[in-house]
Amino acid sequence: TQSRSSAASDVYKRQVLEGIPMKLRPLAWKAFIGMDIVKFKTQRDKLYDTLKALPANDHSSHQIELDINRTYSNHRLFKEMGGTGQAQLFRILNSYSYFNPSVGYCQGMSFLGGVLLMLMSEEDSFWMLIAILERIGDWYTKNMAGLLRDSKDFNDILGIEMPTLRQHLERHGLDTIIFTSRWFLSLFTDLAEWETVLRIWDIFFWEGVPGVFRCTLGILKCCCDDLLNLHSIETLLPYVLNPPRERIEPSKLFSTMMGIDVHTLINLARSQASNEEKLSKYTEKKQIERINEISIFNKLWRKIVSPKKKNKILAKKRIHNSPINRKTNSSNQLQSHGNGHYQRPGAPLHRRSNTVVLMYSHNQYCSFP
Repeated sequence: TQSRSSAASDVYKRQVLEGIPMKLRPLAWKAFIGMDIVKFKTQRDKLYDTLKALPANDHSSHQIELDINRTYSNHRLFKEMGGTGQAQLFRILNSYSYFNPSVGYCQGMSFLGGVLLMLMSEEDSFWMLIAILERIGDWYTKNMAGLLRDSKDFNDILGIEMPTLRQHLERHGLDTIIFTSRWFLSLFTDLAEWETVLRIWDIFFWEGVPGVFRCTLGILKCCCDDLLNLHSIETLLPYVLNPPRERIEPSKLFSTMMGIDVHTLINLARSQASNEEKLSKYTEKKQIERINEISIFNKLWRKIVSPKKKNKILAKKRIHNSPINRKTNSSNQLQSHGNGHYQRPGAPLHRRSNTVVLMYSHNQYCSFP
């Protein structure tokens, strides 16, 4: 049964990667992401009608209006200022800001809502936006913890799958989060090839975040040769933010994506990160143990040698090293026994085990009873 399920999953994946027919996309997207389940979980009839009737949200309405005017301004649905498309998009985003006040509105959401309105009704677009943001909602929180986490995961994946490219980008000061954050937040809607954008959304609805990683790797693989021939951040960044249309045309890009075992790469990257974290914690533990050992030694040292006795020893040492003392009081000089130890004339030589050894300047050792 498990092998049949795996085989069926592979068939569906291949069909998704080959592209869902345009007429079936709305139904397929809703089914893949479970829009009806999300709608059912709210347990409230006519929720969208209630939310869209609310006034503009003071916390977010100004930013929403600014972004709507910059969202797909060349598309017929949103071309007219204050037209039907812009009004629908405002109601969706404003309603979501009331529905989930902990997130509210974040730049990038307008592009998601805009794509949905191109393919389905206003209310379905609202519920689909909720379903999408349930899957990737922590990308849009104030601290963007989810975006930072997934960007780091992707950077680790890139190091495993394409180490030469990652080293090249790092060498020229281009951190992957600079472009992956833009691609992730907009779900690639700013790419020049629109058919590619829709097919990436097919994959996202089918696979979720792993699908985003698959698409990002696919784009970088198709652009790899060009990127390796660019040798400054001033040339690398504009290229990677706006890859040439011919490099991301669907037939080549999605055949490349089909050969990427993204789930294995994710597991490898997380295992590697876990091992590095364990090594870091082990090193930190050993450093703490060493500090504790030194601290214990110092406490014992203070018990063995009192401050008064240490000062007396140091005073004798200063007198011994004094040029005047060496000339006039040679009889009081400490005698060497050829082993790096010194003691007063006439005093019995103590075994090393019965003495305390002190280190002074110039790497000399002195023992005393």
